[in-house]
Amino acid sequence: MRNFREFIDNIDNNDDVDEALTMAQRLKMKATMKKNKGKIKLGRKRAAKKLASPEKLKGKSMKKARDILTKKLLKGKSKNDLSFAGRQSLEKKLDKKKAVIKKIAKKMLPAVKKADKAKLQKNKKKKDESVQHEAIATEAKSKYYVTTPTEKEIKKAMKKIPIWSKKLGEEDVNYEEEKQK
Repeated sequence: MRNFREFIDNIDNNDDVDEALTMAQRLKMKATMKKNKGKIKLGRKRAAKKLASPEKLKGKSMKKARDILTKKLLKGKSKNDLSFAGRQSLEKKLDKKKAVIKKIAKKMLPAVKKADKAKLQKNKKKKDESVQHEAIATEAKSKYYVTTPTEKEIKKAMKKIPIWSKKLGEEDVNYEEEKQK
């Protein structure tokens, strides 16, 4: 039985899954994946920012080819609906079709490369938009940020704003007019 690191290296190095997993191996792998989900998430986040290596692209195209054959063999059923024994038999069938998988993967490689480049451009565009939004927010903050006004600014503002005062029994009178009298 392979451990988690060997399994991941096997996938990364574009090696086919050469053996069907037993039920115990599946359960162990499930527990390992659950334990390492944080690391896997961070790795995916970092990988999203980079262009994939040719080996990774080959691995992705192999996985897509394998998925295509899986869909064809299952005839519309979901892989998740299968029992452990059903998944094991499916893997055995796929192992017999390695040559077909490699042919399909080779044909799909240009599409996988194109999709990877598109993913990278999409992420770059999102980053540029976030930088642009941040710049706008910073500008708005500096433009409309309220600071304590100086005495000079207060006097200037007071001259522009008419101040009204009320005298008992009289109409509203402008303070400046009253000051002139």
